[in-house]
Amino acid sequence: MRSVTKNIITADEAESLISGRLPAISVVGHSVLDKIKAAVEEVVGAVSWRSPSYALIGGRKTGHDWHCDIGAEDKPGFQDIRWCRWGCSILLRDRGDVGYIEYRDGSKIHNYLDLVIHSSDVEHRVPASEDRVVFLCFIA
Repeated sequence: MRSVTKNIITADEAESLISGRLPAISVVGHSVLDKIKAAVEEVVGAVSWRSPSYALIGGRKTGHDWHCDIGAEDKPGFQDIRWCRWGCSILLRDRGDVGYIEYRDGSKIHNYLDLVIHSSDVEHRVPASEDRVVFLCFIA
């Protein structure tokens, strides 16, 4: 399953998430995060936002090659998150050609300010870039 919700946040809200950048953030009690949480549940139904589910603001200079969000024991740098049912992302900065997720079927989704949700078994990759800043969440 794959879903895109356009313009789920504004550019100002994206900047507020970037400026308050933390290695891992709580998914409750923040108005922008509450908005994202509601949008996720509108697509996939009620989910548990308690641990092990988590969200973070991050970037990835090295990108991520083909993977599923359940993790991979045989790939260095991928943690084992077999509990994950849904992966979600919103690109928070729109710079160059770093604003997409590519899927095995060849489709590329430019997700600046857009919420992309896919089930954890959907194989995808993202480009490498120092400019890539993204909101990610992994949901049990």
